[in-house]
Amino acid sequence: MVIFTKFDAQVVQEYVRLPNDVEPENYNAKWEKARQNAENIFQEVYLPKVLNSENPPRAYIYLEVNRRYVHMFHSTSLYSEIS
Repeated sequence: MVIFTKFDAQVVQEYVRLPNDVEPENYNAKWEKARQNAENIFQEVYLPKVLNSENPPRAYIYLEVNRRYVHMFHSTSLYSEIS
């Protein structure tokens, strides 16, 4: 199993890269766009490196912090394999 621990940092990095011309009412939309960008990078860059390795893991997970608490858990189907 692989645990990705820096996904929330990737979201923050993507947030900073987005334009600053966002109105206060669109603040959450900017965070959502940053999260989507981070998810794309995760799926296209980091995950293939691990899954295409000589001994790929059977599962992976990452936790995402939503500025106040951990709110998203993503994993492969490991849970269903265990239960």
